Amino acid sequence: CRVQVISNTDANGQAKALLELSARRAAAVISHLAQNCSLPGTAYTASGRGMYNPVATNTTDDNKKKNRRTEIIIFQR
Repeated sequence: CRVQVISNTDANGQAKALLELSARRAAAVISHLAQNCSLPGTAYTASGRGMYNPVATNTTDDNKKKNRRTEIIIFQR
């Protein structure tokens, strides 16, 4: 198996800071998984997308909540 973790933010803030925040969040999830699962460290990939992959417009609080998310994708070999 391979595990990909993708973290996203809403559009509130500076683009660079949001990218860094989303990358840190994805890395934190990977760290937790690596410590608690039996897969080798090379099975995990973390990426931060910041505000660049919205699922809703950032015009309401509810939509912003939808954009602040972390996706975990599991690939089976």
